[in-house]
Amino acid sequence: MKKLISIVAAGALLISASPYANVDESPEARGRSLMERLDARDTDFDDAETIQLMILRNRQGAESRKKMKTFSKMEENGDVKSLIIFQEPADTKGTALLQHGYDDANKDDDMWLFLPALGKTKRISGSAQSGSFMGSEFSYEDLSMQGNIDEADYKWLGEEVIDGVTYDIVEAYPHDTSTGYSKRKLWINEELERMKKMEFYDRKKTLLKTMYLEDYQDFGDGNVRPMKILMVNAQTGKETEMLNEYWKFDEGIDDKMFNKSQLKRLAR
Repeated sequence: MKKLISIVAAGALLISASPYANVDESPEARGRSLMERLDARDTDFDDAETIQLMILRNRQGAESRKKMKTFSKMEENGDVKSLIIFQEPADTKGTALLQHGYDDANKDDDMWLFLPALGKTKRISGSAQSGSFMGSEFSYEDLSMQGNIDEADYKWLGEEVIDGVTYDIVEAYPHDTSTGYSKRKLWINEELERMKKMEFYDRKKTLLKTMYLEDYQDFGDGNVRPMKILMVNAQTGKETEMLNEYWKFDEGIDDKMFNKSQLKRLAR
């Protein structure tokens, strides 16, 4: 599996409220320690449901909007399944993306996209996952539901104060060369249990885009989620905003919903 952070579910964007890192740790050990605590926190729900409004803006500020409903389910073995179904506008209604994310660092995620206009389901694999998701500034790999910290090396770079809050800065260097990124840079705060932003660097090691996470809400049982996620492309000037209308947790979502053979029926 290639991915490290879940964007749509945002479940892995949290860190345990834990003691501060040992000052005697090396930058690499401290970065790894922070990411281990982040990873341990991504188990606070059995299933989740949300409706999201995706707003796409070009360099001139012109907007287009898409509405989608997302379901996700955590398996006992650490695997995560998710299903995104577009509800609006009419030309994308019924489009669905099914993902099976594996906790095994040696196993690639499975992704299938159902296109109602063709009535067909196509598999998205390998380097294709670095492509744009429905014309947005999010790639398919950004939307991955699960990740394994053993897929990357880490380094703590220091701290930065933003709006009066101190954030640790950690760089993540992926092992998999088929990913679209050479590294990611994360701003995270343990005490507040949240991430402020993440930078994505392309294969040429140039800043590609920055993701900002805002308006965190606590839904209880350790489920703290950002209600707004903004992805800004530094190279094109385009941006995509994700607004969560609500979150529901542990409603008992049927596992059959995450079956590839059911996509056509579920997307109606």
